Amino acid sequence: MALQRPTLPSAVLKQIRQHQALQQAIRASLPAELAEHVTLINLRGGTLILGCKQQSLVTTLRFCAPQLLTTVNALLPEPSTLRVAWRTLTTPTVTNTKPTQRTLSPNTIELIASTAQSIQDPDLSAAMQGLAHAMRLKPTAQKN
Repeated sequence: MALQRPTLPSAVLKQIRQHQALQQAIRASLPAELAEHVTLINLRGGTLILGCKQQSLVTTLRFCAPQLLTTVNALLPEPSTLRVAWRTLTTPTVTNTKPTQRTLSPNTIELIASTAQSIQDPDLSAAMQGLAHAMRLKPTAQKN
């Protein structure tokens, strides 16, 4: 028995192709320096929703709305009265990729050391005492 490649329902495939055609037509109708920043988000209820990567370009792109609407209407099965709505596309910014260094309070370090003395397992006790010792030295090593 051979595996068959799953197929998309024809209505969904048709919608994807229409979306791609609209996206390409919109970008083709704009100057190259603007087209790279514009993304078709949706066409819903008479509103063409477009996204822009830079808020500063939205004002310039608003002046291109008449030609965008003409381009989109030419691709629709039935021309209609459309309006354009702009959304600013935001990308998540990574502020700090390095994890934050945490320091233990002196009381916590002493708690680890005293707990290590009461543990029956010698290996675990030695490991906890080593941890407490390392934590005592850590703040002085960071000051250098």
